[in-house]
Amino acid sequence: MLKILIVDDESIYFDIIKSYLQKTHDVFHAKNKSEMYHLIKNQDFSLILMDWDLTFEDGSKIAFELKQNPVLSHIPVIMLTGRNLSKDMENALFLGADDYITKPFELSFLKAKIFANIRTFERVPKKRISNDIVLNEQELTVYFKEFPIQLTDKEFKIVNLILKNPDKTFSRKEINALVNESIFVSDRTIDTFVAYIRKKFYPNKIIKTIPKKGYKLFLSP
Repeated sequence: MLKILIVDDESIYFDIIKSYLQKTHDVFHAKNKSEMYHLIKNQDFSLILMDWDLTFEDGSKIAFELKQNPVLSHIPVIMLTGRNLSKDMENALFLGADDYITKPFELSFLKAKIFANIRTFERVPKKRISNDIVLNEQELTVYFKEFPIQLTDKEFKIVNLILKNPDKTFSRKEINALVNESIFVSDRTIDTFVAYIRKKFYPNKIIKTIPKKGYKLFLSP
């Protein structure tokens, strides 16, 4: 099931929303920013419901922070708030919230908003591989520890293959078949591709050489 994170320091809203959504979603609760990041680190959320007026924090600023993070910006954020002035809505959307719902609200309306926002963001060609890695297939970019790394088409194919199969060692012949399809190139050419990839990720390591076998994923701590 899709995972929804509610950031609200009042448990009453969490309990009500969870009771309504639990048949179609896994619903998690964070009472503040610290708890939110702890959960995000260990779960892959499809959407965040963010209360604006947390007791000690500003939910709109947390939404802005999330949207500035390339690893987390793909997660849609809906603001839940008692503020119903148009200027408040404009400010929240300007700061990065993807949608805005005023309290009190109909649960059926909230559910419809959740599905609409998730559907919109599913069109974005990004895939989260781990806490440190997000792939963007359209841009041929890997976000590694929040930093974008631009790759060529062939480099991206190699990285994509290895990242999605972390336990497998790929021979140069297997990599060649993926990268060049019907055109055969020498092992040396594959080694050159890997060398370019390593240079772009330096000083972090991402590909390990397995003597006489090929290459596999290796992420340095």
